[in-house]
Amino acid sequence: MTAHTPGPWITDSKERTDTARYIMAAARPFPHTIARIDLVNRAEDEANAALIAAAPEMYEALRDLLAVKPNSDAPEWVAARAAIAKAEGRQ
Repeated sequence: MTAHTPGPWITDSKERTDTARYIMAAARPFPHTIARIDLVNRAEDEANAALIAAAPEMYEALRDLLAVKPNSDAPEWVAARAAIAKAEGRQ
């Protein structure tokens, strides 16, 4: 797997009226920015920020799930392996 900043990742407050939402790594002594989402379409961009912030937990959960049936050819398992490959930069 390619190295990534460990989770958890968090977003800044939705109460802020800024023009961007920041996704930050909380694992260090102080939060540092992972990504910035410009709030052009606020509802969609807020959802994108939440999805990005959840990425480390989703990645680990999917890897754990795939360990249960690593060779299954069911479409859901094939899609899960493809998602992991994409996250690891193998696609």
